[in-house]
Amino acid sequence: MIYVFAIAVILSAVVMAVMEKHFITLGVFALLWGITLLIINSVLVVTFAVGVVFIIFETVRRKLHMVNLKM
Repeated sequence: MIYVFAIAVILSAVVMAVMEKHFITLGVFALLWGITLLIINSVLVVTFAVGVVFIIFETVRRKLHMVNLKM
């Protein structure tokens, strides 16, 4: 249902843009949408990367700790 609504909104925007020849408006809208998606994606990627780095760091630290105990 949400997909149908989204498609309807996009189609109406395209129709309005073509009818009134507001290609700039459509371009700005697409650009803003793309930037929003990019920001969301980058936040997810950064969070994921920080998590991975932290896990690797912890693992290495524990391995070094084990080696020190054996010494």
